[in-house]
Amino acid sequence: MNTYKADYSSCGTLTTTSADADYSWYNGSGNIYADPAIKISGALDLNGIDVEKEINKLNKFKNEKEKEDMMYLWEVILVNPKDDNYEIFEVTAKSETSALMEAYMLSQTEEDSELNNVEFDDLKTSSKVLFEWKKEKDLKKAIETIKDAVK
Repeated sequence: MNTYKADYSSCGTLTTTSADADYSWYNGSGNIYADPAIKISGALDLNGIDVEKEINKLNKFKNEKEKEDMMYLWEVILVNPKDDNYEIFEVTAKSETSALMEAYMLSQTEEDSELNNVEFDDLKTSSKVLFEWKKEKDLKKAIETIKDAVK
């Protein structure tokens, strides 16, 4: 069985040359090899995982999850440009598209609607958010949210 001893005589030591994390090699004889200096990037790589990228993914997921919990009160105006009949609806929905579809469905199911039997593609639409809130699963938090909104 052969054993080998490592020879470190030609190896240098790593020393910092400035506070902004530039590193240079020192070979023990007084020479500092500054070409090229090693720079530490902002991204931390852990076992092949880009930590900054993973944090950004988690933050994006968190933001999307928060949006899922948000509800909006929309004012939707549907106009028939052929005869200038219009109706205004207030509907709750998570997105503008859902609000438009909800308002259109109401226009088609109400008996006295002037937009009955008008195709959605033939209508002009306008919508805006009147109010927004976050769904609360905890009753105490929901009561506090309502109290804060009323103030």
